[in-house]
Amino acid sequence: MKILCLAQIFELENDYGSDRQYYICRKMVELGHQVTVITSNIDYKTSIPKFRCKSINPVLKKHNGLDIYYVYSVSNFQGSFLKRIFYYISYFIFSAALIPKIRKIDLIYAVSTPLTVGILGHIFCKLFKAKFIFEVTDLWPDVFIEMGLLKNRIIIIFLKKMELFCYRKAQTIITISKLLQKKIQSRVKKKEKVILVTNGVDEKLFYLNNEKIGEINEIKKSIGLENKFTCMYLGAHGLYNSLYTIIEAANIIKSDDDIRFIFIGDGDEKKGLQLAVKNYKLQNVIFIPPVSRNRAPIWLQVADVFLLPNLKGKFYEMNLQNKFFDYLASAKPIIFAGRGNSADIIEKSNSGLIIQSEDYHAMAEAVKEMKLSNQLERDKMGENGRQYVLKHFERHTLTKRLIQHIENSVTNNN
Repeated sequence: MKILCLAQIFELENDYGSDRQYYICRKMVELGHQVTVITSNIDYKTSIPKFRCKSINPVLKKHNGLDIYYVYSVSNFQGSFLKRIFYYISYFIFSAALIPKIRKIDLIYAVSTPLTVGILGHIFCKLFKAKFIFEVTDLWPDVFIEMGLLKNRIIIIFLKKMELFCYRKAQTIITISKLLQKKIQSRVKKKEKVILVTNGVDEKLFYLNNEKIGEINEIKKSIGLENKFTCMYLGAHGLYNSLYTIIEAANIIKSDDDIRFIFIGDGDEKKGLQLAVKNYKLQNVIFIPPVSRNRAPIWLQVADVFLLPNLKGKFYEMNLQNKFFDYLASAKPIIFAGRGNSADIIEKSNSGLIIQSEDYHAMAEAVKEMKLSNQLERDKMGENGRQYVLKHFERHTLTKRLIQHIENSVTNNN
C-alpha cells in the first residue's frame, strides 16, 4: 500500500519533539508499505529551518525507508499569532505544490494540528481517489477561542464549518484522549469512525545502563543539581501550558536553597518566563535548551519530581500529552495541576499528587510535601506510574492497533 502522510510537525528520533507520527510511519514501512511524508522545514519549537537552503524548493530526505519532503514554511513566528497563521498557510501552499511529484497513493494520513492539514488531506484524497484518515491531536478552532486569541465571530463560524467538513470527509478519525474522542463523536453522525489511539512509550528508550547513569550524574554536576531536590518540566513552553504557575511557586519557596526548578525546551512563552524569573531575582530556576527525543529519557532522570500544570477549564481536561507518558515511564512522581484524563491516570496508578489548575500556592505546597516525603515513598509512586504506563500505554501495541485501522480503511467502503 502507498501511503502519504501529511504532518506539518514531523519529528524524527533525533529531533526535539514527539516522534509519534515518525514511529507510526516507520512501523508501516516495516510491514511492507511505501510511505511518503510531507512536512514543514521549520522546527516548531524554535521556529527556525531544519535544513538551510537558498530557494523555496522542498528538501527531500530519505530516512529509515521513508521519503520525507521538507517544504518551505514561514519561520521566526514565535510570539506572533499572525506569523503563525502564515506558517500554517505557507505549509499548505507548498505542500499542494508537490502534487505533480506524487504518483499513485492509496491512503492519505493527515495529522492536525493545524486544521488546514485536514483540508489538504481531502484535496489529495480527491485527486488520487485515496482513502482519508484524519488524526486530531487538538481541537480547532476551540483551542484559540479558549486562549482568547480568536474572537471574530465570522472567522469562528468559518473555521467550525471547516472542522466539521474535515470530520465528515474522513473515513476514520483518530484521537489521542478519551475526552477528545467523546467531544468529536458529539460532532459527527458516524460515531464509530472516531477511534482512540493514545500516545505511548517505548520501554527501550527508558532503559538505564551504567553509561547512562554516569551521564546523568555528570549532568547534575554540570548544572549544580548535586544534593538538590529537582523539580522538572520538559516540553513546549507555550500558551497552552500554565508554566507561570511553576514560576510563582518557585518564588514562594525561593528561600529553600535545596530546591531547584528546571525548564527544558523552547516555545513562545520562554522569553516571558525568563523575564519573570529575572524580575523576581530567582536563583532557584534553570532554563535548558531543547534536548533531542532520544536524549530526553536521560535528562528526565535528573528530576526528583515532574511538574505538569494545566490551564483552568473543561477544554484543557482533554489533554493527554506525550510528555506525560514520558514522565510516567521515567519512574518519578508527578505533581499534576488540573483534572481530566491525566489526573484519572495518576489517581488509578497512584503515581503522584493532583492539585487545582493555576494554583501556585498549592503547587508550592505540593513541592514541599514531595521534598519532605520519604525517598522510598517517592520511588514507589514513580514505579507505580512506570508499571501502569508500560501495561496500558506500550507504544508498539498501540501502533499495531492504529495500523490495523489504517489498513482496514483501505479495504472497507465506509
